[in-house]
Amino acid sequence: MKALDVSEFDVAKLVFCNSHDAPPWARIQLHDWVWGMQRAQDGEKGEGPRGAGAWLDEKIALSRPSGLFQTFIAMYGQEVVWTGSIDEDDRNGRVEFANIGHPVNAFFGLFNTRHDLRGRGIGWAGANHVARHVWGGEHDWRDIRVGLFTTNPAAERHYTALGFKLVGNVYVSEFGVFERGYVNEGGLGQ
Repeated sequence: MKALDVSEFDVAKLVFCNSHDAPPWARIQLHDWVWGMQRAQDGEKGEGPRGAGAWLDEKIALSRPSGLFQTFIAMYGQEVVWTGSIDEDDRNGRVEFANIGHPVNAFFGLFNTRHDLRGRGIGWAGANHVARHVWGGEHDWRDIRVGLFTTNPAAERHYTALGFKLVGNVYVSEFGVFERGYVNEGGLGQ
């Protein structure tokens, strides 16, 4: 990925699509970016069988072009700058959320903005795009209860604004840690 001139960055110029509708160059760029993620800069580990790259490849393979479960990307010019997925289960999260009394039907997962472009509204625009896919689109998915887990305070503010409520700590067995769990019971929030 090349560095972007962000001196005149305009979030309104982001182009969103799902991975099925993305141009071939964007799918390749997404794959290379996610597989190359490093925990220190990206908050994710990309490589390996339990890394973000393997997770993403599996989710894309299981998704359908017009289904609820999708991986989305945001492009700025010829660069992929954000990704996020709505998924049936995230790292055995359905069981863990049910264990704390909050069963869910779907998850927000692997929401990530390129590390060199954070703080410009890209993450908020992406989370809002996925939320509108779930609760504001042409399909009747209003009864979907969506969960997510995170340790990122900035992301938590976005999710709260989208109608997610903190429900407690959730054990993420694949990572061997507890993270804060949020649930949205079917609405866009603010």
